[in-house]
Amino acid sequence: METLQIMAIVVWSIVIVGTIIIELAGPQVVSIWFTLGALVSLILAIFNVELWIQIVVFVGVSLVALAITKPLYDKFLKKEMAKKDVNSLVGEQGRIVELEIEPERQYVEIKGANWEIINEEKFKLGTKVQVIEVEGNKLKVEEK
Repeated sequence: METLQIMAIVVWSIVIVGTIIIELAGPQVVSIWFTLGALVSLILAIFNVELWIQIVVFVGVSLVALAITKPLYDKFLKKEMAKKDVNSLVGEQGRIVELEIEPERQYVEIKGANWEIINEEKFKLGTKVQVIEVEGNKLKVEEK
């Protein structure tokens, strides 16, 4: 194997791993298209195809993958994420919990997530409540 071929294999492998890490680290689809492009270019590098062809194929495959999958993502997955918006919590029920790190504040647990409540009245731990309003990322609740 030539030095340039080895370097290309290493670089494409790093791009693949890096883009997968970026993809897994955030909630948005950001880099999966580049992962596909880098995978195809890695295969070309293994077969010792010229570097400029690898780069052109990387860009081309990434753009084609983006053009094909982005509309599908926008149509299906973005709608799901919008449904998980904090405002969708109005009407949801949960129980008052205490967090060890902030025992002076009150929180309600809804679907496994803890949300700070901003009611003036204090609730006993375990009280069943329903969300009536959202202010920023904090909730107003009433006893159920």
